[in-house]
Amino acid sequence: MNAAEHQRAMATLREFIERRWVIYEEDESAFFFQYLAGPITFHSYVEVNPALDAVMFRAVLGGAPLRNECYATMSELCEIHNQSLDAGCFAFSPGNGEVRFKMTSYFYCQGFSENLVRDLVDPGLILLDSYVLS
Repeated sequence: MNAAEHQRAMATLREFIERRWVIYEEDESAFFFQYLAGPITFHSYVEVNPALDAVMFRAVLGGAPLRNECYATMSELCEIHNQSLDAGCFAFSPGNGEVRFKMTSYFYCQGFSENLVRDLVDPGLILLDSYVLS
């Protein structure tokens, strides 16, 4: 993806996100927004990686106040849930206590489009809603 294609992709991504959420931060490749799954706030972002021809969706649940001895259990819980997922995965960071949901789609053959972003983000949000509300 060259610089002009990346710029067009970022403009498309901005339009998609701004129709649904408020962007609270941005950098050259990502837009950050908050997503409420029930009562739980996920700090989320969508990034266009021009080197990989990929679009990435991440939803981060802030650091949990866990005792260190619970970290292994939290990691195992993420692994158990990941086994049943068709796409995406949960990851636990013992460094800061964050639980992160991650999904990525590569577009090198089809090009970047709003439909590609929607087909990545919407199933991820539905999955988060189902986990939080169940």
